[in-house]
Amino acid sequence: MIDKKTLNILKDTIEKLDKIENLGHKVMAGRVNPTPQFSLKPPKEESENKSKNKK
Repeated sequence: MIDKKTLNILKDTIEKLDKIENLGHKVMAGRVNPTPQFSLKPPKEESENKSKNKK
């Protein structure tokens, strides 16, 4: 049988995963402002690094 401590850890983990999943759905629906790393125009440094990697 699973002890209470492990059961509580599993319960907390499941709750956190549910929150993350719900947040993901909101982002996909556009109800939450996208974070900078998801913006359409990446910072110049990032785009330069990507172009160097392609060569």
